[in-house]
Amino acid sequence: MQTLASEEGCLRFEVCDPLEGEDRVFLYEMYAGEAAPEAHKASPILARTRERYADVIESRDIHVCKVL
Repeated sequence: MQTLASEEGCLRFEVCDPLEGEDRVFLYEMYAGEAAPEAHKASPILARTRERYADVIESRDIHVCKVL
């Protein structure tokens, strides 16, 4: 995963294939602090990835959580 390898604030990046719900993937990402996800959103890696997969992504739900 390029994000994990190249973005200092990325602590975890997993691509998951849910057992239920065909034609879906779940991305699990964990970042250090509040600035890291903002840097990720502005990264060229994310822009290239979104462009490359634009024809297969119907929708995207983003849930921001905190670790308890």
